[in-house]
Amino acid sequence: MVCSLSPAKKQRFHSRTNTLFSKGHELLKLFGARVAVVVELDGEYSVYRSSRSEAWPPSMKDIVSTPI
Repeated sequence: MVCSLSPAKKQRFHSRTNTLFSKGHELLKLFGARVAVVVELDGEYSVYRSSRSEAWPPSMKDIVSTPI
């Protein structure tokens, strides 16, 4: 589904995405947490990864199978 956003809504979307990525980075700096954030809109992805490791982020299969 293609969602045609107005310029104002598109700007708000990008601003909120940047804020989300900033919060992820803050978790890394304050607590050493590894963070992965994926945002998809209209088939376009924005991704933040706190680690450049090929093993990060884990696959959804690994996440689901990890006991809490």
